[in-house]
Amino acid sequence: MAGIELNLSTDFVMKKWLLALFVLLILGCSERLPSSTERLYQRWKLVKTIDSNGMLRPAQSNIITEFRTDGTILYETDVLLCCVPSKIRLQGNTIHLLETTTIARNNTTCDCAPPSTIQINQLTRNKLALEFNYSLNNFRLKATSYYVAVR
Repeated sequence: MAGIELNLSTDFVMKKWLLALFVLLILGCSERLPSSTERLYQRWKLVKTIDSNGMLRPAQSNIITEFRTDGTILYETDVLLCCVPSKIRLQGNTIHLLETTTIARNNTTCDCAPPSTIQINQLTRNKLALEFNYSLNNFRLKATSYYVAVR
């Protein structure tokens, strides 16, 4: 009889451990953490840009960029933006341009070329760094723009 009680007691303890493990598993999975690239889908404020010569250019005006999960990009700004991405496809850390747009004020026009590639260099909950690569004939230019999250 003592052996049977020991087995029942061991089974009882084992069931408690399994139940506790199951509860922890359910609680741990209930709030899915975003993948690193999912963090892109929010509103970002441009802080500065550094060009290929290392020239730092602080943002001169308030430019808010919102990346949406359907691939569209919205802009809130009071300045002219030429050939900016308006529809993208995200693949790993590479942003592929599907469409571009120009945000003009007072019927201003642009003569520009969109970036050939955009790389995500840094993406955290609060910081974003995008590297824009421009290529036109033999002309090459790279600029990295830095953003902070807008809450």
